[in-house]
Amino acid sequence: MRVPWAEKALSMTAWLPSGPLDVHVVHVPPGSSNGWVKVEVLEALYHHLACESARPRLLCGDFNTPQAELPSGEVVTWGQRIDEAGRVRPRRVVRGRPAAQWDAAERNVLTGLAAFGLRDVFRSLHGYQVPAASWVLRYRTRVIPRRFDHIFASPHILAVRCDYLHEWRKAGLSDHAAIEADLEVATEEKEWDKEGHLGRAETGSPLPQEVTRFRGP
Repeated sequence: MRVPWAEKALSMTAWLPSGPLDVHVVHVPPGSSNGWVKVEVLEALYHHLACESARPRLLCGDFNTPQAELPSGEVVTWGQRIDEAGRVRPRRVVRGRPAAQWDAAERNVLTGLAAFGLRDVFRSLHGYQVPAASWVLRYRTRVIPRRFDHIFASPHILAVRCDYLHEWRKAGLSDHAAIEADLEVATEEKEWDKEGHLGRAETGSPLPQEVTRFRGP
């Protein structure tokens, strides 16, 4: 995967007993200190992953987005603002450029990749009624939680559990909580070559034949 800062993304193929699993790990730079580089990284992620895949896929990491999530399911990006009355408003400009591009870059990854099978694991299990955070801003007397860390999984992968572990953050080991998920990778009776391509069997919807437990950070 090619992104503007190469050290911000790592892609690999893990070989499970059931076959290949494509794993992508990212750290999207915060826009507050890196400006439009954040948007460029998000756009590169979407360009690379916005496609159908016969192989199971995982995308996980620190995305530094969204700004907020509402119980209605509305996702608020940093291309928007929340006024004093709690209403979500569009911005016109972010750091000298159109806010609509910033909004689209965040939204395409957060919700747009679902059209290509990469769903938000935590929200698929808990919905939007459950508040969650992986990073906390303390500003004067205010405590503002943000859910910046995510796992996205393809339809081949059944999410059993997904939670945020705050012990590490509270102990000062990181300013972010860890996200941990128990995932079951369902497979078909397919033949894969050593490069992870399908052999004689044809691609199609996964039909569970064997299950492998995968635990991700």
